Amino acid sequence: MASVANQIQVKPLFEKTDTAIASAALDALQARVDVPDDKIKLAAKDGWITLEGNVDWYLRMVLNSPLNTCQV
Repeated sequence: MASVANQIQVKPLFEKTDTAIASAALDALQARVDVPDDKIKLAAKDGWITLEGNVDWYLRMVLNSPLNTCQV
């Protein structure tokens, strides 16, 4: 009997900075005509995007939809 332990670590070819992530997320939000620019603040830290603000219930439902998730 034999055992094999493979410890594989996969790293991306490049890592995006928080500034690049925030810029891409802001571009995506601004491309949506149904998202009010003045009601949402966006921040990126350690690769995570945080949205803050108050929006109508329908918009909140749309933004939280699994169809609106993306990996950067």
